[in-house]
Amino acid sequence: MEYIFHIGMGKTGTTSLQSALSSSEGVLNEQSMIYLGRSVGQWCFGPGKRARSFRLGVQSAEEQVRLARKFHDRVVAKAASSDARTAILSNEGIGQSDAVPFMQTLMDLADVRMIGYVRDPAEWLPSAYKQWALRVKSTKGPIPSYADRAPSLLQKYAKFADWCRTFESHVTLRPYCKDVLTDFTESTGVHLAPSQTKRLVTSEDADLLLRATFNGRFDGTVLRKPFENAVEAARLPPAGIDDLVSRSFDFTGTRSLIEQNTGTFDYFRDTHGMDFTSDIPPDPAPSDPQRIRERLLDYLIEIQMQQARRIGDLELRLSKQAKGAD
Repeated sequence: MEYIFHIGMGKTGTTSLQSALSSSEGVLNEQSMIYLGRSVGQWCFGPGKRARSFRLGVQSAEEQVRLARKFHDRVVAKAASSDARTAILSNEGIGQSDAVPFMQTLMDLADVRMIGYVRDPAEWLPSAYKQWALRVKSTKGPIPSYADRAPSLLQKYAKFADWCRTFESHVTLRPYCKDVLTDFTESTGVHLAPSQTKRLVTSEDADLLLRATFNGRFDGTVLRKPFENAVEAARLPPAGIDDLVSRSFDFTGTRSLIEQNTGTFDYFRDTHGMDFTSDIPPDPAPSDPQRIRERLLDYLIEIQMQQARRIGDLELRLSKQAKGAD
């Protein structure tokens, strides 16, 4: 049995790759391969709430060993039903986790390969901030400014480098590129279904600002679904848009932050030839607040029109039900 783990990093085409793998069942079967999805937990416990909330890295070493054996037994049983010899799992959190005992146990049971992608931090840091501070609020309290959140995001590089050092002979590390699907195939030998298009998880600044305004009303972490299911901001007191714009879209300090942490990137340069620090680009230009306001108005009008249509549909259904009751 062979495992191929795609281990991140996040914001390096992960969603595109996962979508392509999910759509390639037939092509993978022809190669005696199966795609396990993104969740380690579902292969340890089966589908359900426990699998969705499962965090491998917080388990004890003894529990990780037990779970690795359980994971392997279930995957082998699944593979046998389709004569598969290789199982693929994509989860960007693996390269950030404290799951060394789990992976070491799997390596005693089967052949294991891992592939990861690394992006220039000058590009990655603003992108990661938009994703995990604005589009999704992954910390408690108010929406953090870029200056406050970027240092902790940068530490993901150090965590990822530690994982890659631990499993050096099993990891293929690649520089991020726009055509991640082709690169994945060339690097792993795993062919994907044709006509797969890259699935970008991006939002315009105006959309992000609207999400941040909504997410910032809650003290805890906020995923994307609460905003998308119900835009509640209109029921709450007006927010300070100008202050949120200045804190959320000013990426001043990116270059300085990288320069102060050059040692974090030595591993990627010395071992894999990815030099992110010899020619650091200038800080990204701040977004134009007026342009964001203009686009924000476009979004608000569209949301209002959609809500008006939904209310009209609801009123029509209620009217029909009332007539039927009569």
